[in-house]
Amino acid sequence: MENREEKNLLLDRSYTCPVCETMFKSKSVKTGAAKLIDTAIDLRPIYHNVDVTKYDVVLCPQCGYAALTKYFQNLSQAQIMFLKNKVAANFKKRTMVYDYYDYDVTLERFKLALLSAMVKNAEPSELGFISLKISWLLQNRKDALEASEKDYDTLANDYEREASAYSKKALEYFMQARMEEEYPICGMDMPTLDYLLAALCTMDNQLDKAMRMLSLVSSNREASDRLKNKAYDLKTIISEKQKLVSM
Repeated sequence: MENREEKNLLLDRSYTCPVCETMFKSKSVKTGAAKLIDTAIDLRPIYHNVDVTKYDVVLCPQCGYAALTKYFQNLSQAQIMFLKNKVAANFKKRTMVYDYYDYDVTLERFKLALLSAMVKNAEPSELGFISLKISWLLQNRKDALEASEKDYDTLANDYEREASAYSKKALEYFMQARMEEEYPICGMDMPTLDYLLAALCTMDNQLDKAMRMLSLVSSNREASDRLKNKAYDLKTIISEKQKLVSM
């Protein structure tokens, strides 16, 4: 079960929708409230008390426009027109007020953000970042399941399968972004993005490609020692996977 006390770690932030000009509030994690305890191989942050990723999307309850917080206000007039015609025109106004966002609500918000990004013809990096975060959320949703929960095995397999699908989408979008966009890409420098691509390739069992991406990290003078250590750990994982494949 999710921690219902996480509502005490949240606050309401005010926004004005750039599409329909509605003023509304969206939940956000208080500064310093989250306790990071680990980072998975695909850079998924793992927190002790609140999953910060759940609060990375802002959704207008009036017109349905949604985006990652950092992209929410940055729209051209052409993008606003697309969103009005293809999102707002088909969206049913939301009136529910939440103390916190559970995973079902969160995943719907993120998928609406992905839809909005596609409609507004967002850069591949933005599409990749949303897809990656959906994959993270699905992995966290699976981890939050209790073994005693009804249909545990079915639910766990479903979340894992869907997480893998979004991880693969993220890989495709970020590969495109690497070829077309300037750094930093979603706040990542070149070695960090190359590491992430190696991790996503590993998760998709593209092991040779993962090794090639890791070699770029190891040879990049801009890569931090911490990142090179993560690359070494990932290389060990890949080597073990390759041994299993060759058996």
